Amino acid sequence: MLKIRLVFLAILCTSLGSCSNQIPADLEGVELYDWLSFEGLYDPSIDNKTILQLLEEGLFNDNQRIVNATLETIAWYAARVRIERWQPSEDDPLVERDVLSIAGLRKFLVDTWNREFKENPNFISEASDTDQLNSVESGNYRVLRHVNDAWTIIPGILSVLYPKDVEVHEIIWQAYNPKQDLQMLTRLEDGGFDSKRTTDYRIQMLLDEKSPHFVVAMAARGLGLYRSDDGLEALLIRVRDTDRRTTAIAHIVEAIVAHESKAIPYSDLLRRTAQDYDLIQNEQLERPAYFNATHLIGREFRIQTALLKLQELEEKHATLEP
Repeated sequence: MLKIRLVFLAILCTSLGSCSNQIPADLEGVELYDWLSFEGLYDPSIDNKTILQLLEEGLFNDNQRIVNATLETIAWYAARVRIERWQPSEDDPLVERDVLSIAGLRKFLVDTWNREFKENPNFISEASDTDQLNSVESGNYRVLRHVNDAWTIIPGILSVLYPKDVEVHEIIWQAYNPKQDLQMLTRLEDGGFDSKRTTDYRIQMLLDEKSPHFVVAMAARGLGLYRSDDGLEALLIRVRDTDRRTTAIAHIVEAIVAHESKAIPYSDLLRRTAQDYDLIQNEQLERPAYFNATHLIGREFRIQTALLKLQELEEKHATLEP
């Protein structure tokens, strides 16, 4: 059926001249979805209707390998959406594919996860992120298809496509070992989750002496995005801990300033911290390329931007004082 569809699409594109020759007519099955993952999804000359038809047929296919391959394709798209949120590309902008319009997509993903997790409740790796950065998702995608474990990437898809979803929030906590701090923090951030449980976890990772610097940065960023008194208190503890210097200090300062008026009493501390870390620049800095790619890129710019915002907050607060 899928091969017939491809032949039909090829004929249709030829007759209408609307799809050029971007869909290789000789591809079918897993190979087709490989091509979609790395080329087809990002080709603006291929219309959404064509892409969505192929994704829908792949998800609800009788061949499990094709279903797995389609899940991988959607996972690659979700990953690109995530990157675009944090680091928009002017040279290679995301081609929007209205995947949420696929009928029954959320139900399929949630039902598949619940069924597979019930049958495999102990699939979670015991390795920490420092040993195995991406836990179950670090497996080669071809291997995942062969062993039918592609369902393990569903939480990553759900967190990006269905943010703030209560059921997805519970799935994230099912899916990841808390020791896999990078994966857990990433998924919680992707989903925009700010529950007390999530806040407590971010605080734990921020203050844990064993947390790598990039984990500290991500925990701080989450506490800055979803501001709470407990989060601010933890950030202040970390910024004052001069015995544990961290390359994530710019993220910590930025997260404190994100608390706006509550950050003003600590303005001297924040400026002194920036000086102590030699991050103060006199000239106006520009946002660097790949700014959010790692916590090390653009630390001076991040600090400068945060301190400028702090100054604006102080000036605004001064005008409000009687």
